[in-house]
Amino acid sequence: MKYLLSIFFIFQLSCTNKIQPKLENNVAPEIEAKHIAENLTLHQKIVELNKSMLEYMKTGQPLYSKSDVDKCSEILESYIAEISKSKSKEEAMNMVKSTVLKLNYLNNNAKSELIETEERERIADIIISATHKKGYNSMDEDITGNWREW
Repeated sequence: MKYLLSIFFIFQLSCTNKIQPKLENNVAPEIEAKHIAENLTLHQKIVELNKSMLEYMKTGQPLYSKSDVDKCSEILESYIAEISKSKSKEEAMNMVKSTVLKLNYLNNNAKSELIETEERERIADIIISATHKKGYNSMDEDITGNWREW
């Protein structure tokens, strides 16, 4: 009898969250956390870029404004939305060119202070990652180089 009760007790515990980790979206928490960490979304990368630019404004005396930072984010968000709908590499490269030219104009209006080394790397990563996700290029291919002035 004790044996049956022990088996029943163990069975009940195994069916609760006390032994098995809670599954959200049918994925174990450690797998979900790894997935989230590895797949920082492009939108999140833009948010981080925006925060970084605004933080610099607090300590430095840049020639750009919050409006410039917001415009940069808008350009990148628009690019991501457009690329996700693209049907060909040629169409995507036209979107890359248009986006880079808009960023050139914005940066030139800020006396080339808006997009410095760190920002350049982040922006290029966002642009390249978006087209890479569509299968148009490799991650080590700088598709912005033909038009980029920053």
